[in-house]
Amino acid sequence: MSDPEAPSPPLDPRRAAFRADLADARLRGRVASERFAEGHLAVIATPCAPVLKAPPLLGAPGARTATLLRGEVVRVFDQDAEGWAWAQAGRDGYVGYLKADCLAALGAPATHAAAFPWTPLYAEPGFRAATQTGAPMGALLTVDPSGAMEGGFMSLIGGLWAYQSHLRALDNPAMDWVSAAERFEGAPYLWGGETLQGIDCSGLIQTALEAGGRACPRDSDMQMAELGEPIDVDGPLRRGDIIGWRGHIGVMLDETVLLHATGAFMACVRESLEAARRRIEAQGDGPATGARRLGVFPPNLVAETAAFC
Repeated sequence: MSDPEAPSPPLDPRRAAFRADLADARLRGRVASERFAEGHLAVIATPCAPVLKAPPLLGAPGARTATLLRGEVVRVFDQDAEGWAWAQAGRDGYVGYLKADCLAALGAPATHAAAFPWTPLYAEPGFRAATQTGAPMGALLTVDPSGAMEGGFMSLIGGLWAYQSHLRALDNPAMDWVSAAERFEGAPYLWGGETLQGIDCSGLIQTALEAGGRACPRDSDMQMAELGEPIDVDGPLRRGDIIGWRGHIGVMLDETVLLHATGAFMACVRESLEAARRRIEAQGDGPATGARRLGVFPPNLVAETAAFC
């Protein structure tokens, strides 16, 4: 039985919005801050929005920690004179700074997600039509409830069109999340990235798992602590097992081959697990710290998003 008098565990600032001058009103009584705010909900209106740990200072670029995708809901607590919004993501609770011009007011709830690494969005139906913008895998889109369709193209709220097979209904996740991860092989490595234009190790796991309809935390330490169940890091391993190192993570394609986005190759690559273990240890990052089998998943992503809103 838990001790009712035991103190709450310390809050992780990556997933709890609090600063010395401002904090999420839901944290009142748990953190000290000058003031508390309920915040307001908004949605990502650009294909993707880099999230920074802190806003840039004196013209210096800030450090990217994550990427938000078109259609994601965020709770905005603050916006400064330079146009930086301090917000918390709905899908995974991640907190950071993003440009306010990436945001728009909430509209109709999303009905579909982009199923391909990059889904073109057209000004009108037809593969010869001009592309207006696009959506990375996992971006959330709203199909026009009138059901307009022409030549296999579906009408979206906002006047754009997408090819039907490039989308998946939110209640129809990918059957094999590892196959979704394999679609990013060859993508450039980008710290904090989560798209075909650039992806990091934990971004690969999160994006692919969410394509499978499963909630996933953002960072590798969270994933290794919260996904599935621990298994022997020395095997035998199988397809879909994840394996972690200090600050790194990858997914097994079979018992011997690892898929991971790594700065060692500046790309998402497949590599023999044995070679990866030798190389990572030789470069001073130590042995693999653990492995997990994803037989037990967190709640469904759709339910998580609905609860946040």
